[in-house]
Amino acid sequence: MARSLTWLNRRNPREGPVAASLGGNDSVFDRVDAVLFVGLVLAGALVLIPNLGDRCLWQDEAECALVAEGILRTGLPMAWDGRLLATQLRGIELTDSFLWAWTPWGMHYSAAAGMALFGHTPFGARMPFALLGSLSIGLTYLVARRLVRQRWPSLLAALLLMSSVQYLLLMRQSRYYAIIPVTALMAIWGYVDLSRRRGWVLLSGGTVLLFHANYASCACFVLGLLGHALLFRRNRQTFVRLALAGSVTALLTLPWFFGMGLHHLSSLSQSARLDHEPVTLGAIKMVFMMNQFVCPVAVVVGLLIGSAKGRLRVKGAYGLVTCMAVPLMVVLPLFLWANPRYMGYMIPLGAMAVAAAMGEIWLRNRIAGYLGALVAACSNLLPALFWGLFPASMRTDSLVQEYLPDPSAIQQSLVKKEWIGYLAELREPYVGPDEAITRFLNEHSSPNDIVFAPYGQLPIMVATGRRCSGLLDESAKHRPGWDRLPEYLWGDDAAVWLVVRPGLLWEDTYANVLRRWAERAAETGRHLKEHQLLVVDGWGNREVLRHHDFRSPGPGRAGTNIVLVSLRK
Repeated sequence: MARSLTWLNRRNPREGPVAASLGGNDSVFDRVDAVLFVGLVLAGALVLIPNLGDRCLWQDEAECALVAEGILRTGLPMAWDGRLLATQLRGIELTDSFLWAWTPWGMHYSAAAGMALFGHTPFGARMPFALLGSLSIGLTYLVARRLVRQRWPSLLAALLLMSSVQYLLLMRQSRYYAIIPVTALMAIWGYVDLSRRRGWVLLSGGTVLLFHANYASCACFVLGLLGHALLFRRNRQTFVRLALAGSVTALLTLPWFFGMGLHHLSSLSQSARLDHEPVTLGAIKMVFMMNQFVCPVAVVVGLLIGSAKGRLRVKGAYGLVTCMAVPLMVVLPLFLWANPRYMGYMIPLGAMAVAAAMGEIWLRNRIAGYLGALVAACSNLLPALFWGLFPASMRTDSLVQEYLPDPSAIQQSLVKKEWIGYLAELREPYVGPDEAITRFLNEHSSPNDIVFAPYGQLPIMVATGRRCSGLLDESAKHRPGWDRLPEYLWGDDAAVWLVVRPGLLWEDTYANVLRRWAERAAETGRHLKEHQLLVVDGWGNREVLRHHDFRSPGPGRAGTNIVLVSLRK
């Protein structure tokens, strides 16, 4: 066995000794690495593309697709086409001319390209991101090869990434999630090569593209790189090239940021009524997310012990991963939410750290190294060690529901059981909340009917073309020209269909809505008719593992199924 894996364990004879810091000889790659890169990209496509278009675009994906339709229609990310309005926050995301401004446009142009090439379907909207996700797996191998230098831990890093169901779910979404790791890995490659001319070009190019994927992730990424440079790369040449890359990045990002008015983010968040969870709870959740999806606490403890004893080979790689993690741990709880969607670049970096740790073990005992790699790739045992040790007194309802399994967590984590669900998703047709609603409306409503849905309006508009009402409130009428928008956008009076989703109650309870509709029916001589859909309500195709349905949920107990109410003569 050991002899058959010699090609994985040897170093390229040109690469020199393993460096304790970043940088060094970049002639590490050979033909074997090229073959492995291509093979990993193809393997990534095999686990990302099957059944990609089976599910409806859920709320956030549908938002991206609607704006992408505006690009295909006008060349710009316009959120209003005269019938359908792409907004989840009562128009706060838009400029007065209906130009999308809440998030950068990279994902919208990517989705538009996919829809132009593969059709105006969920498959077309998702395909560019799945391809980027496949590319990120190969890039993880190449970047790990630069940082860790040994071949088999670099290959293990890519395989660990491919074994992360949470990562694969992110890559299968029509959102910016797949752009983040590709552009970040590109920038890290440039940062490692900063002593060369191409280094600052790759760094600035990757950072610019990362910004136009998600500016919050970009800010955390830049803070991490700067922190690493200040701690570990204190030399004049490094800072001169960082300043050059930073200048290019600022020139190609800040005009958009200020032009879209995002320097008023705090006031925009208040206007959008975004409620943030308590900072302490968010910080605890970040620890759990890092443990579960990035680098298990058990591995971190082992690396700290190895560092104290001076036995680590690739300290520079561990230092970089640590510096990249700290800003996310601080910024997300303070300003956003503890959510894997913002951590797209940390999951590959965490896989590199775990793989390098297994490489450290392998150098001392090959059997233990291979066994550790098998445990990391095929089970949740390493993160479960932290779950099991977490004090019972700190197990709040929120943490138990979202991160902590029951007390038998370690026994249940001998294998990655989420792969059973993921493989089913790749093979089986799915009918969830959005699918059931849109199929019923396509079959039983008129193209000119107006639908009122307090949540899930955007999938309805994308999948059925039906207009949705109540997307704006009265405060938006002060915006220039907005008072001339169609009346159905301001309330539910023109709607003839109501979507009741009992699992997702929002500001106006359905009881109040139904009471108003009953009064309307009595006044106009019409009647209300309920249409029970035998699908339990839920999040459906959300990107977060804990909220994701791998199989069709089917009907639930009384009061949990989705109901459509029609108002007819």
